[in-house]
Amino acid sequence: NLYHQFCVACHGETGLGGTGNGASLATIGHDAQAVADTAWAGRKTMPTFRGTLTPEQMRDVSNYISDELFASHAR
Repeated sequence: NLYHQFCVACHGETGLGGTGNGASLATIGHDAQAVADTAWAGRKTMPTFRGTLTPEQMRDVSNYISDELFASHAR
């Protein structure tokens, strides 16, 4: 999936940080719009994914993070 292709190297399998010094997504992981906004604009050392991902792909990966990845953290 898109998360594994573009995000896992920095944010890790669980979204709580990975080997690429990516920040934990714990503070925004439940908010798909916040995830999409951050990925679209970039933040600190994270590059923008505008032009890399289509708006539909951005929606899909953001929904995966909030609905699948972080839904499991709440269990």
